[in-house]
Amino acid sequence: MLLQQERETLQSIIDCMADVVIFASPDGRLLLRNRASDQLYPQGVPTGDLHVCHDSAVWDRLLAKLANPGPKENHPVLNVDGHAFEATYARVCGPDGTLRGVVMVARDITERLQTQAWRMQEERMAVVGRLAAGLAHELNNPLSCIALFTQQAIKRASDDAPLREYLGTVLRNANQCAKIVKDLLVYARQRAPEKRATDAVELLRDVIRTVDASAAAANVKVVLAWDGTPSTYTLDPDQMRQVLVNLALNGIDSMDGGGTLELRCARTADALLLAVKDTGCGIPAADLELIFRPFFTTKATGTGLGLAVAQDIVHAHGGVITPESAAGCGTTFTVSLPLKTAELEVI
Repeated sequence: MLLQQERETLQSIIDCMADVVIFASPDGRLLLRNRASDQLYPQGVPTGDLHVCHDSAVWDRLLAKLANPGPKENHPVLNVDGHAFEATYARVCGPDGTLRGVVMVARDITERLQTQAWRMQEERMAVVGRLAAGLAHELNNPLSCIALFTQQAIKRASDDAPLREYLGTVLRNANQCAKIVKDLLVYARQRAPEKRATDAVELLRDVIRTVDASAAAANVKVVLAWDGTPSTYTLDPDQMRQVLVNLALNGIDSMDGGGTLELRCARTADALLLAVKDTGCGIPAADLELIFRPFFTTKATGTGLGLAVAQDIVHAHGGVITPESAAGCGTTFTVSLPLKTAELEVI
């Protein structure tokens, strides 16, 4: 009876603790735990088994480390149901020195990690701001010269001359480069889109004209897929062109041996969908969660800002950009823009 009372008192004490407390036998059976430990078992507490956190091999290595004399540092991070727990361990021995089990104390450090990530993001944004200021100063003058002389050449070319169309492409891309420089500042300052009614299909055709030379050089066939549904949408055409050109060039780069790049426009009951699909090497599953992170890149010459800027632009339009990919199976990026009341009136 006294033993039962002491056990209940101990249980009440550890239940008051905010940190997870677990006592397990050497073979990994749960002998004692507090209420906070429920966080480690989102699917329900298993029947006396700690292996939900550690498989047998990991548990054996942990016991081996704890059995060795001397100072020990055991602070692994357990990722459970979207939360991160930093765990510490201590061995529990009887009066004769026999190992009776291990106590694990785990603290939820999710908020701390999120704060650290936010601070790192702030530092990156400071770097982006300085980089953008330098680029704006160094590139705006030559880009302005390109645009100015191209405009003069267009004026002198006859209306039906093929050169006029080529010069128009040069001018658009020169202006696009100037916008990209500004978008580095946008990434740090979150410039609002300058929206106007835009035909999304015509926008895709313009993107195709822009990337056509790169596609031809890479032996990539570019096709436009449109289901014929209304495609007019109120958006910033320059910003959205930047998004789609970036996605298209990424797709072309992924197809070393040639392939097909499909730009698709469709509409559901509540969204306009703009998709860029390639038949390239695909994106490994481990990288899918990282590709929108600023400065993350798998390219030797990449800056790691393209997809980060694209995501911010899409979010500023109230939409989402979703990747679907698997290594060796190609990639599809879908930009989903919600159809609000104003959009329905335009369409």
